[in-house]
Amino acid sequence: MLVGTRHRCPVLAAACLWAVAGCGRHATPPPPPPAPAPVVAAPVPPPSPTPPDVTPAAGAGSVPILCYHRVADAPALDTVVTTGNFEQQMTWLRDNGYSVIPLAQLVEALEKHTPLPAKAVVLTFDDGFRTDYDNVFPVLKRFGYPATLFIYTIWVGAASGADTWDGLRQMLASGLIDVQSHTVTHANLSQVSNRAGGGERLARELTLSKSTLESKLGQPVTILAYPYGACDQTVEAAVKAAGYHCALTVNGDCAGPGDDLLRLGRRMVFHKDTLQTFAALRVGLERLAATDLQPPDGSAVSQTQPTIGALLPGQAAIDTLSLRLDGVALKRTFDHASRRLSAQPAKPLAAGRHRVELSVSAGGQQLHKSWAFRVEPGG
Repeated sequence: MLVGTRHRCPVLAAACLWAVAGCGRHATPPPPPPAPAPVVAAPVPPPSPTPPDVTPAAGAGSVPILCYHRVADAPALDTVVTTGNFEQQMTWLRDNGYSVIPLAQLVEALEKHTPLPAKAVVLTFDDGFRTDYDNVFPVLKRFGYPATLFIYTIWVGAASGADTWDGLRQMLASGLIDVQSHTVTHANLSQVSNRAGGGERLARELTLSKSTLESKLGQPVTILAYPYGACDQTVEAAVKAAGYHCALTVNGDCAGPGDDLLRLGRRMVFHKDTLQTFAALRVGLERLAATDLQPPDGSAVSQTQPTIGALLPGQAAIDTLSLRLDGVALKRTFDHASRRLSAQPAKPLAAGRHRVELSVSAGGQQLHKSWAFRVEPGG
């Protein structure tokens, strides 16, 4: 076999949009809106047809963590999934035998090496838009699906488009919703840590958001979603020191045995995703168990033309192989004897974050792996 563990989670077809729309800082807000009105449950939508030839087989040991931002019919931005598409996606998960489990259950299973339901999937929602309450929560209640909201605390109650503390408490009371940290201001933590005096602000972003959520909502906060998915070794150490035991990126990977709990992967869901895209590319692909990633996932390098590559597992013949950097195909070499894949960028890379996407077709399987690294300024 080419893979060490089966994986149903896809890799993004193009580079993720790290500066996600609706995820940046916000202007000085008006007074908070009134508490939301109670949600009235509606019937579960009827089954939707499964797109042809995309229903994935159940994998073992790896779980896709889906990352949403806003669920709304406007604006038509990349990270805004329409209400109709969202309901259709939840219906598809139900009709195709997926078990939507709490994030906490997944983390516990990874820590204790305990089994999970077949075809497990986790739902997460970033930032804290009011659409969490108005549009997402009613659907989750109808299906009985749990989810985790990642909130950056300065945004709560800050404008009519933001979640409110009362709304968050109502959702928590349902038993379906968990609320965890997305920092205080949604700052790029890797950038913060590299500035003069950044250590103090980094600690504040992590500790103040945690203590505020715990004080306002009366529940432990032990999980962080990195804003923009940006993290490095310095940030990871600060996250651990602040009392978190799990943190999530949006690196396009899935969660599975042996993963670093402070660097779990997630898959973003986009406005343009059709149901077939959702089924085949956001949930249904298998994981490529590539190792010895170069540069390592989440690392910072000084070279502007670093070696890009990985060690591929197994002995199976490879039909097709694609290695892309920031969405651009690289001219690569592959040593069949050692299973070593390597390439170098044709031009020096700009300082900042870069994404690698590796896709392999072998024996009828479509396998994927993605990771990210950062080029330091002045490299």
